[in-house]
Amino acid sequence: MLKVLVPVNGSENAHRTVQHLLRMHRDKEPMEVHLLNVQSPFPRYISRFLSRDQIVSHHLERGAEALRRAITPLEAAGIPCRHHSEIGDKATAITRFAKRQRCDLIVMGTSRKSSFSRFLGDSVTNQVMELAEVPVKIIPGEQATKLEKFGIPACLGLGLTIWYLADE
Repeated sequence: MLKVLVPVNGSENAHRTVQHLLRMHRDKEPMEVHLLNVQSPFPRYISRFLSRDQIVSHHLERGAEALRRAITPLEAAGIPCRHHSEIGDKATAITRFAKRQRCDLIVMGTSRKSSFSRFLGDSVTNQVMELAEVPVKIIPGEQATKLEKFGIPACLGLGLTIWYLADE
């Protein structure tokens, strides 16, 4: 049986990944699915004003929200799935979890961005592909808007132009 790790964050891209798993299941691919939500830790300047119970409660609540949309269709299709929440760096947590659970495959949804935008944005998807010791299957999301495709390069170009003109 194929052990699949699916990182979910409640986004439309994560939902597309679950839909892909449903298609794999219909094709008679036996699998056990591990859904993982990773919450980023609070910065120190915020966490120092909260109790540990408040922080844990917040992360568990946010994780449950993100997982709910993925759990329902998988359970309805009869696909065995377990759900997990962790706090930490997303890419590191995903790859460590895959190793710890001996997953055979990581299936991730991602937005369609330009390579340049992905490079500047420090994409979790790229980081997981670099760190993972198992295959990573990427499910593409919606087509990126023009702003998403060209916004960052245009802003960078504008910033460099202003910097250059201010230097003269």
